[in-house]
Amino acid sequence: ETAQRDEPGPFPPPPPYGFHGRARELYELERRFRSHRGIVLHAMGGMGKTTLATEAAHWWTRSGLFRDGACFLSFEQFASADRAVQVLGTYLAGPKFEQLPATEQRRRAIELFATKDVLMVWDNFESTLTQFDDAPAGTASPYGDDERRRLAELFRDLTAGAGRGRLLVTFRPGETGLPGASRYELHGLARPDSLLLLSPL
Repeated sequence: ETAQRDEPGPFPPPPPYGFHGRARELYELERRFRSHRGIVLHAMGGMGKTTLATEAAHWWTRSGLFRDGACFLSFEQFASADRAVQVLGTYLAGPKFEQLPATEQRRRAIELFATKDVLMVWDNFESTLTQFDDAPAGTASPYGDDERRRLAELFRDLTAGAGRGRLLVTFRPGETGLPGASRYELHGLARPDSLLLLSPL
């Protein structure tokens, strides 16, 4: 069953301590989305990239920026370009989307992404790169060169040219290999926000 249009898709649950600060970052990401369809949110591990992306999706769907909703895909567990197409297409078109042939799924997902006010989040995209590979020693990464190329091509096809959909990718510092992405670096919380986070409830 597809999510309601005014609710994000299968995003992680909010942090137990709630969401604090980051108003400036939310504003800057929204401003950049006016001129860029694909943004890479860079930060070291533990800086709150996933939390910010989740909160942004909730806020932007509630505020009407993405009237057709938001959906989420993590790359920590292997997720192919075909899977990314299925998650997006099923979210926008319903479960019958997965009955289409793979080539038609890809064409239709790109078409839907161009015509819908939708946000898709690709989380932990660094998992696709060799230097962040957690596969046991002696075993091959599921993300080979061919799969990384297919993901880069999908990113390009989703975000190139005019269109209404937007793609937010979370990533550790480094080169994503995603063509045409706008880069936004996330820093630590501003001091007032960090003090608020530490204060007792």
